[in-house]
Amino acid sequence: MHWLPNNFNALALKSLVGNDISIRRPTMWEKILAIFASLIGMWTKLPEETKDKIIDSIVDMFTDIFRQQYKSSKNDESKGGEKA
Repeated sequence: MHWLPNNFNALALKSLVGNDISIRRPTMWEKILAIFASLIGMWTKLPEETKDKIIDSIVDMFTDIFRQQYKSSKNDESKGGEKA
């Protein structure tokens, strides 16, 4: 698992008590943070041109969604519908 710290094995060995190995499982928040850390790590490795293309695609997608929502709400108002 790449999100574990480099010294994870050393930490696990330090937690030895007798013959029992005590390894703490990551919490849900730690897993979520690890996912975001991985995404940020991937993002920082991307070339600027690729980042710009991704950002432009997301902006275009949301622009289309908001434009459709706006037109839909205007049509509802013109038909006498109530605002949501």
